[in-house]
Amino acid sequence: MQIPTMTEANTRDYYLKAWHMGCGIKPILDNTTMRFATDFANVVLKQFVVEYSKVIQAQVVNEIRALAQKKQAETATNAVATQPVPLTAPQPGKILLTD
Repeated sequence: MQIPTMTEANTRDYYLKAWHMGCGIKPILDNTTMRFATDFANVVLKQFVVEYSKVIQAQVVNEIRALAQKKQAETATNAVATQPVPLTAPQPGKILLTD
């Protein structure tokens, strides 16, 4: 699985164009701070992908179990519906027609 990563160029672009602390003030960030922000973003992305893949895997397992139970229920219903009617012993004085 390929985990997306941020580059320092992505971090710098976000810093220059978008991030202004919510009040229009842009802090001055040096190269060390940019590297830290990039590394932190990559750690967060990796952790998100790992945790989210666990959630997706659990959902897939639950869907497979639900489909298996549905198929098992349908098979049981079809088996009951297709069972032959048991023959009873002929009673005296009755005529039994066979093919």
